Amino acid sequence: MSILILAGCKRDIVANQIEIDQIKIEIVKSSITPDGKLYTFKLINESKLTIIQNNVYLSYPIKTASGTKVNGFKIELQNNKLNVVPNEVVLLTAFAPKEMYEGNKHINSDHLYIEMNGYINEVKEGLQFSKSESISVKLD
Repeated sequence: MSILILAGCKRDIVANQIEIDQIKIEIVKSSITPDGKLYTFKLINESKLTIIQNNVYLSYPIKTASGTKVNGFKIELQNNKLNVVPNEVVLLTAFAPKEMYEGNKHINSDHLYIEMNGYINEVKEGLQFSKSESISVKLD
């Protein structure tokens, strides 16, 4: 499941929604360490746009009686960079300390909620984008 939200109403941004859908985040590796869970992701820019600036976060969904809800406690992925050009791949990492999920029956640590916010082509109002998705995780 992917959700895409564009900020601003500029005609060129709406036209670029298809391009923004081509900006992807994939999980490469996940493993358990004595202190928590370690994740490696690929940010893949398959669009024709340059991602000037972006931030990527992960969180574990919170279990509710009717399903799940977004967890406000987020971890920012590391090793990100500015100016991710078309066809570039950037490896990102994140570490979730076991205190974040261990022993908490309300945290669904088998799934990740990934959120990305950024700017395309230049840091300017109306050129912002936001993407999020839920990823099922199999630990190595």
